[in-house]
Amino acid sequence: ATILAWTHWLRPEQLGLYALVIALQDLLHLVGTAWWSQYVLRYGGAPGSDTRQRLLPTEGFVLVVSGSGQIALLLLLAVSLLGLKLGMIDAIGLATLTFGRTIMSHWLVRARAEQRIGLYVSAQILAPGLGLAISLSLFAAGGEALTSAFAAMAFAHMAVGALLGMKLGCMDLRPRCDRSLLKGAYR
Repeated sequence: ATILAWTHWLRPEQLGLYALVIALQDLLHLVGTAWWSQYVLRYGGAPGSDTRQRLLPTEGFVLVVSGSGQIALLLLLAVSLLGLKLGMIDAIGLATLTFGRTIMSHWLVRARAEQRIGLYVSAQILAPGLGLAISLSLFAAGGEALTSAFAAMAFAHMAVGALLGMKLGCMDLRPRCDRSLLKGAYR
């Protein structure tokens, strides 16, 4: 629904650039975080379990390190491959969107691992729905279309990701690297 609504507000080349940026984010997520998400899906442990409590600090470490790497690579690829001319606002929007999508994608997997399907479905619907509402408001206010689209989706994914993280009990953690867990996840 978001993409359909945006066809009215974004020029075809802007819509194409948005789609390419999202595709790049998805590829970077597959390389940077999906391996960990699959490990959590299989071995994540139920809420309150010793396994889950041991995984959470390493999960924070993986998300911060992977998210930071994905942001750096996406900004580099957006400028070099896609020819995006990024001002400070656009760069912040892309960085925030990338990190928001990274944590939300992973925490959606955690929700599945914990059999919290209602939470999973709600977050899947709420993030793009909120992004659509915010983007339409920004478009109507006369904001630059592509910048508004990135900013709206960045805010929506960060907000819904934070709510999802709180509901899953993942927000109160201090990232730490447990090398034995990382080795097991790689294997």
